[in-house]
Amino acid sequence: MGSDKHKRKSKHRRRSRSQERKKKKKRRKHSRRSRSSSTDSDGNAPPPPPQLLLLAAAEGDRPRCRELLQQGADVEYADAEGTTALHEACRHGHLPTACLLLRRGADAGAADSRGDTPAHLAARHCHLDLLAALLQADRPPEIEAVNARGETVFQLSAQAMEKQDVQSYQQEAQEQAGAQQRSPSLGVDDWEWQRRLADERSGGEEDEDAEWGAYGGGGWNADEYETPEEYAQRIWEEMQAHRRAQKEKERAAFGHRKKRHEAQRQAFGAHAEAESRRILEEARKQDAAWRAAVAEGQAGAKRAGYEARWQFFSSKNPEAEVGYPDVPWILPAEHASQEELQRVVLYGTAGREEQRKRLRTELIRWHPDKFISKFGRRLAAADRERVLLRVNAVSQQLNAINAAIQQAAA
Repeated sequence: MGSDKHKRKSKHRRRSRSQERKKKKKRRKHSRRSRSSSTDSDGNAPPPPPQLLLLAAAEGDRPRCRELLQQGADVEYADAEGTTALHEACRHGHLPTACLLLRRGADAGAADSRGDTPAHLAARHCHLDLLAALLQADRPPEIEAVNARGETVFQLSAQAMEKQDVQSYQQEAQEQAGAQQRSPSLGVDDWEWQRRLADERSGGEEDEDAEWGAYGGGGWNADEYETPEEYAQRIWEEMQAHRRAQKEKERAAFGHRKKRHEAQRQAFGAHAEAESRRILEEARKQDAAWRAAVAEGQAGAKRAGYEARWQFFSSKNPEAEVGYPDVPWILPAEHASQEELQRVVLYGTAGREEQRKRLRTELIRWHPDKFISKFGRRLAAADRERVLLRVNAVSQQLNAINAAIQQAAA
């Protein structure tokens, strides 16, 4: 009995150890699969989902954006609506995040499905600091680019500046009204307010011997007849004038940048148009030269054929009847142009003298009286009138060519 019990225990222990080994083997196998699924074939971690970069940019989480970019996130990824991380940063006014994306190669001119670039979104939501950063990028957006609603970046930026001015003026008016309500006259509280104003102007240092305002000859530069209320009002108005001047200066700088960009765009367009005209003119010259070369080659072949036909025609049996097709016309075409006729007749001549000799020979050949006296009795009766008409036409063309050459030489 004891021996059987011992055997059963040993068998149970062996089975338990075997099951434990199988579990460890399964856990190791699962661990290897997990590690292999988290890396690519080269042992590198795959890039994070690009949607995470859009979310981090919308939240203005600059450290998270930097981390995702270092992990290989695509800075130019766009979702189904064409929205990029730079669109999200500009929509929500996150300047540091937008600057990071621009340094990492984000395209400031990329348009979404509505035609909005990051500059459109920055201007529409009154983020003028972001708009300035976009215009100074390596690839700045087009300020005249039109979105689906017909809006340009310049129009939206002008509306944004007007909106800011209205808000600023309203806030200043409220502050002025509140100040007037708080201090309609100089009481105990008013004197305390004036004392704090004097402390702020002096950097917070107290001078027990210095008296307040114009009455003590302090550093306020107050007029002798100015009341404290008038003095505070004058200082406030000077501050507002300074702010307005600063805003006008910023508007002027923005307008100057726009004009410079427009001038650059126009200069580029003019240069591109001039370059296109130059290329077209060169192509036309090359085509004309090619056509002239082809025409010259054809003129040589036609000249050689014409001379061969004339020699055969002259040496033919003087008693043989001659029809219209038998005459060795200079050009086969009955209505050939004078330019083509001149090219064939004068082919191979160099100088005015050779041209005159060549034309004299051709004029003698095709003189109507000489042609009739030499070949008239051989002409077929059916073709006689047609042949004589063509001979007269050729003779007139040769005379016109001769007159043109003599006029050019005169």
